[in-house]
Amino acid sequence: LAIITRDAENESLSDTLIVLPSGLYNTMIRPFLWKPSDIRNASASHVLAGFETPLWLTTYLLAAVGVVMFRHRVSVVGFPFLFLLAIAFSGAASQGNLGTAFRHRGQVVFALAVLGAAGLEAVVDRRHMRRSKGAGGYYLDGPDERGDQDPKRASGDQ
Repeated sequence: LAIITRDAENESLSDTLIVLPSGLYNTMIRPFLWKPSDIRNASASHVLAGFETPLWLTTYLLAAVGVVMFRHRVSVVGFPFLFLLAIAFSGAASQGNLGTAFRHRGQVVFALAVLGAAGLEAVVDRRHMRRSKGAGGYYLDGPDERGDQDPKRASGDQ
């Protein structure tokens, strides 16, 4: 499953930029179980790796949500996001086989875990806020900003 055969010594910057989109796809997403060309002549380990793909895609989605929701907290998402980009783009520009791409993907697990946890927190918090609104716009899950437990007084109705 060679991704692309390239001669690195005679490669220009434009050649590298042309290969980048397919390199990102190959490094960060492949193989798909539902794509016959990815598994037709693959070894058993590559076929089994295809079972990870939905987990990776879910983690990427949660990481993207985490970066967007916590973009103002650079101390939380800055380093993991930049590390993820650096490894993804360097792997996309330089790798020529799927095995090496798997190792690059494995190097970003910690960054994806941090960003994915931030994304999961944002999703859970948003769902919790929607569920905690009661009828009439009352918040029923705790005291208001004044420490008042009475939902009618918390909303200003007296």
